[in-house]
This record gives sequence, C-alpha cells and structure tokens, in this order.
Amino acid sequence: HLHTRDYIEKQISGRSNRWKINERMFTNIISLSDKEKDALLLSLTFTPEEYKKFEYQNVIKNILRKAGEKISEEKEFILNNAFTNIPLLHTGNYPYDFQLVDTLIEDILKKRVIKIRYKNKTKDIIPLKIVYFHGALYLLAKRIGNTRYSTYRLGCIKRIGVVNEVEDTKIFYRGSSRTPLNFEDEEPFPFAVKLPDYYGVCGNSGKFKVFYTQFHIEKLTDNSYKAYLLGFSSRRFFPAFSYLEIEEIYPPDEDMIAIMGKYLPEEKENLIKVLTGKKLDTLLETDLQTLQKRFLAFIKDYNKFLENRKQKLSKFVEQ
Repeated sequence: HLHTRDYIEKQISGRSNRWKINERMFTNIISLSDKEKDALLLSLTFTPEEYKKFEYQNVIKNILRKAGEKISEEKEFILNNAFTNIPLLHTGNYPYDFQLVDTLIEDILKKRVIKIRYKNKTKDIIPLKIVYFHGALYLLAKRIGNTRYSTYRLGCIKRIGVVNEVEDTKIFYRGSSRTPLNFEDEEPFPFAVKLPDYYGVCGNSGKFKVFYTQFHIEKLTDNSYKAYLLGFSSRRFFPAFSYLEIEEIYPPDEDMIAIMGKYLPEEKENLIKVLTGKKLDTLLETDLQTLQKRFLAFIKDYNKFLENRKQKLSKFVEQ
C-alpha cells in the first residue's frame, strides 16, 4: 500500500501498472533541520567516554549519513567539545565486553529468552535492564522458572545463545520499575545533615540535590543547608556518604517524619532506584522508635568504617 501513503505515485495518468517513487515524500522522511542535526551529535557528548565504544552510539552518525546530511568538520569539532562528562571521584571503571553489552541490549529490545553461563551455572533468563553502578555494569533479569528478579555482574556472564522469544511482554513493564541493586536486609530510615553555605552555589535557594538519597533540602537562617536523606546500614552507602562535608547530623524525630511524609512521595520515582517501592511505602508506616534504632545502628557501623580507615592512614602519618 505504498501508493496510499504517497511513497509512490502513478508515472502516467490512467495506467495502473506504471508507478514511480515520490522523491518528495522520501526527502521529507529523512530530511533533518540544523537544530535536529546539532541535537543528535550533541547527545553523543553527554555520554561518558567508556560508553562511546558501544555499537549503538554509532547509530546516530549512521542516521546522518543515510539521510545524506553533511556537517562541517569545524562544527562537528565544536559540538564534540561542547559538553564533557567527568566521572565522580569515587566511581571506578571495571573492564567489560562492549560486544556483550550491545548483544544484551539487542536481546532486551527483541524480548528474548537467552541461555547464559554464570559462576559455573547455566541459566535461562529474560534480560530486562543494564545498570551502571560504582564503575561496574550489571544485568537485571528474570529467571525462567523462578518468580524472583536476579542481578548478574556482566563481567561474570558468558552468553551461550537465544532460547526463544518472550510471549508475555508484561514482564518488561513490571521489570523496568525494579532496581537490581537492592539488598533484602537493608532497612531505610530518615536523617538529616547540615551542609556549608557553598553547597548552594550562585545563591541557589531552590531545589537541588547533594546526595542520591535526598528527598528534601532547605536553607537555614545562617545560609547553610539542611538536607534530608534516606540512610541504610550498608557498605555501599558509607563511601559515597563520606564525600559530603557535614557540619552536623540530625537523628530522626517527629518533625522529620512529617517532612518525610510530605516530600517522600514526590521523590519516589527517583528513590526507587535506591530502594524498592515496597520498602519506601513501608518506611512511611514505621514508628519513630524503630527509625531511631536503625539510625543509631548506622552511626555505630559508620563510625567503625571511619575508624578502620583512620587506623590504616595513621601508619603513614607515623612514618
């Protein structure tokens, strides 16, 4: 039915078997404005350097080539240097197989069941999401014959092949909202920290985020800031938390619970990447005494974490 969509047209009026390509329609399909071309190339610069090796990153330039679009070398150079993504100091970069990543992305897009070898065990899984966390790549997947979602470190995966395609695609909608890097024994609690005034650069008194578990921030009378965070006793929480320059720590209290009840639902979509939605909902129903116990356990473990580092560093100071 190409003629009904104007992709082809009659070459000679009255002759049904004589058709020609409607070049005007194909020009409209592939033609890009200058702003669209700039946006496509600029989007590449937002990508961290280690991601630019993925095959899918070349698709953008292929689109421009297929469309017959030309961009001057000068403009391409300027666009490539218009934005630089500098990783955080505490983010590592573990080696991984780019070809495997590209193949897994294709498996996700084509909704495949694949067979993998993981830590000397063979499994049939449905890949759902790839996550970059603290310098390493992980795969969130649904195991065949198991109701639970599992997390696999990409460096330990050997992809054997395709088993079949997924019939019930609803799993992709359920799985997309789940975060693979949760630990069942982590129990969250609210607390707050006081931060120096320079955290609000350029007089920014609006909403801004200083930490990935933050659900609210407010400016104090001395121009410092009070950030309300979700905490949890975990080794993965301590190193990142240590980078905040904290002037004071506030334990959970009744006022904090009220603030959490007001602002936590607004931040749920962001915080669900840190903790499951179920745990966030349960948190709002947890009594103050329980939250304070969790906070004190966190302070105790965090103090051990800092003391351990202090002892190791003291060896060099003594020398």
